Amino acid sequence: MSDAPNLEDTQPRRVPLPPEEDDLQPSGCGNTLLLGTVALFLLFMCVAVVGLAGIAGWRDGGIMRQTQRAVALAGTLEGQLTLAANDLANQQFNLARGRCQYILEQQPFNRSAAECLSTAQAGLLATATPTPAPPTATPTAPPEPPTPTLASGTFTPEELFARGQEALRRSDWENAMSWLEALRALDGTFRRREVEDMLVTVYQALGNQYRFEGRLSEMVVVIEKALKIRALPDTDWQFTVNATKLYLSARSYLDAGNFALAAQVFATLMEIAPTYLNTRELACRAFEAAGDSANAARFCR
Repeated sequence: MSDAPNLEDTQPRRVPLPPEEDDLQPSGCGNTLLLGTVALFLLFMCVAVVGLAGIAGWRDGGIMRQTQRAVALAGTLEGQLTLAANDLANQQFNLARGRCQYILEQQPFNRSAAECLSTAQAGLLATATPTPAPPTATPTAPPEPPTPTLASGTFTPEELFARGQEALRRSDWENAMSWLEALRALDGTFRRREVEDMLVTVYQALGNQYRFEGRLSEMVVVIEKALKIRALPDTDWQFTVNATKLYLSARSYLDAGNFALAAQVFATLMEIAPTYLNTRELACRAFEAAGDSANAARFCR
């Protein structure tokens, strides 16, 4: 009986299975940290994209506003020039002169405005009404031929020369300029050397007068006329004209809201004439408005 097989040993036994790979991986923390990092990065990128888009829109809007202001100013000046031409045609010389002076203040290189100003001044001279003398009893005399005027074109070169010479003697610079320029237009060869010497004297005198009165555009016009006749050694006129042109251009850009161009021209002016009028004040304002930190640090601190 002791050799009988053990029935319990004949029962099938469950063999334990090896653990699956998923059960061998560590749980939770690493995956959560990675996902959080990715989410923060994506959020930062979204915020950055939105911010850059906003800055670009603000910048483009500023450029558009500046361009619109510059275009508006140009349109205004063009309209004023058209009105000035109408004023000249209607012999409203004083009004035309005022319009052309304003245009030259904004655009000192506007040749049409400079010609308009000269025409208006000549017209004012030709139509000036003399102060009437008190009436006196005089015998009746036969009528005299009408006195020629500058506008009528009936002066001879000799008469124009004499009137210009007399105006120069009285230091009546603007009238002298009108008479002598009329003489050159009528006959450029008549006593040419003397006329040119007189005109250079008149132009420089007017340049000093206009500079003192703050009429910078007109100063540039008359001095450039003198420089076309001959060089002006032992004077600072060439330098002054160059500095004034830069100043007027930069100031007009600043007034029109074109801060980038204003800063660019003011930077050039600060290199050659930093103490010219209020150049430093306006230049620093332009640098700040244009965001030109380099030139602001260089010239304004």
